[in-house]
Amino acid sequence: MWKQVEVTVSAPIRAARNTDGGVQSSTQLRNPIIVAGLRTVTLETKNVVAIGGLVGDSNSRALFEYALALARGPNPTVGFIATASGDASAFLEKFYETFGHLHCRSSHLPLFDRTPDVARFVSELDLVLVGGGNTVSMLGAWQPYGLADVLKQAWSKGTVLVGWSAGAICWFEFGFSDSYAERFAAVPGLGVIPGSCCPHYSQDQPRREAFGRAVAGGDIPPGWGLDAGAALHFRGHAPAALLKTGVVPALRSGVKAPVMQRHAARRILT
Repeated sequence: MWKQVEVTVSAPIRAARNTDGGVQSSTQLRNPIIVAGLRTVTLETKNVVAIGGLVGDSNSRALFEYALALARGPNPTVGFIATASGDASAFLEKFYETFGHLHCRSSHLPLFDRTPDVARFVSELDLVLVGGGNTVSMLGAWQPYGLADVLKQAWSKGTVLVGWSAGAICWFEFGFSDSYAERFAAVPGLGVIPGSCCPHYSQDQPRREAFGRAVAGGDIPPGWGLDAGAALHFRGHAPAALLKTGVVPALRSGVKAPVMQRHAARRILT
């Protein structure tokens, strides 16, 4: 039998860049997010922001603004890696549309066109954003370029690592993936964060139940279940904050969105 421990959310605060380079309670962000367990974050630490899935423009922008506030400098460089979607043009267009309105300089790393020197590309970034899609195919495409090692080295030097869905679970020892059409699978990740991670946790009941069985059976280490629209911020190897926006955007045109459930992440134990 597997054990689920719910992570509760405390009083909301807003995160924004501080004048001394930290992140603390503020009202400067256009899109407020609820943060639990976070007081002040300094830039001297290693940061990963794992997002369970994107659910709408305002939600995404709020989480991205939070991540940008962790990056170095007032105008950080952001690189998008859309390998999991096959560098889909729709993903790239949405990235530039979204980040074009934020205080940063944006670029992307193509792996299905003429690919630049990946080590040089990543070394010039303050924040790496990895998109969703097929985790197994993404990691396979990274291998000839040594991109996994490049990203781990960047994290060790202070580059902020961010991603949603496939781009979230890749930072863990194992991600629970739907890359295969017939089954869910525990996919070895980069191991920056210990344990495992399952995205779309509340929204995907079959995957959630399969993840619980895999943890209980010892097939995958204990880890985290992340809802779409929510994120966990890790400082070093430990969780520092649970992030969510107050409302999930409407699923259908003209339908009011429900308030997001109180528990946006679960710690899945044996």
